[in-house]
Amino acid sequence: VGVEIVRALHGVVQQKRATAGVIATTSFFTKGAREFRQEVVRQMKLADYFELKNWLSDLNATRNPVRN
Repeated sequence: VGVEIVRALHGVVQQKRATAGVIATTSFFTKGAREFRQEVVRQMKLADYFELKNWLSDLNATRNPVRN
């Protein structure tokens, strides 16, 4: 995912006076996208393939706890 998409969402966050924005992808973010996010770290969350995988694993663990 390129920086253009991250910048576009940041513009919407600003326009709507939202607290933050999130972009989730099953792919990855370009270096430019990650660098831009560092400039607006409190207003933007980027979740790539690995982070989504962790979110889903954590969700599955909370929904299906191991029983002793």
